[in-house]
Amino acid sequence: MRLVIPYCLCLLATAALFLSDSVHADQGDPRLPALFKELRETGDEDKGDRIGRQIARIWGESGNDGIDEVVRQGKQFMDQGKLQLALDNFTAVTRLEPEFAEGWNKRAAVLYRMGEFDAAAKSVRQALALEPRHFLALAGLGVIHMRMGKLKEALQAFDVALQINPHLSVTREIAEQIRKHLEKH
Repeated sequence: MRLVIPYCLCLLATAALFLSDSVHADQGDPRLPALFKELRETGDEDKGDRIGRQIARIWGESGNDGIDEVVRQGKQFMDQGKLQLALDNFTAVTRLEPEFAEGWNKRAAVLYRMGEFDAAAKSVRQALALEPRHFLALAGLGVIHMRMGKLKEALQAFDVALQINPHLSVTREIAEQIRKHLEKH
């Protein structure tokens, strides 16, 4: 039996996970430890969402105008459906700045949209090797596994993302649907 998750939830999850405005996952930023602590501890969903966006903005502080421009163009190509051009841009970013976790995450987003799920998962894993707390990349990995029919792996990725950021409501909803499905089968 196939798990049926409403199409709109998958679209929302994909948009939220892969199309964030973050650019550079700077895991060494001194603001992050306190923000991650506050993110875990707050029970206020709105505040949690704001903190999550603040973390994503910090990850977006590249400090390199050239890389920022290539990423901006890549996102523009994605928006226009020019996926090969977007992939070329994000691949260039990963070659020029291999420690730039968000470049790998954006590359994964394009590969996902191209239906290249194995390659997308590989790019996400590279982003996670650089920034293991990247809850958007983890949730993205869950979406990739889900599309590949690997529900246990998807649930594992979603659960780790939710441990880091418990305020990912769409991710939580999809994880619960998968959990219920797996319990029945």
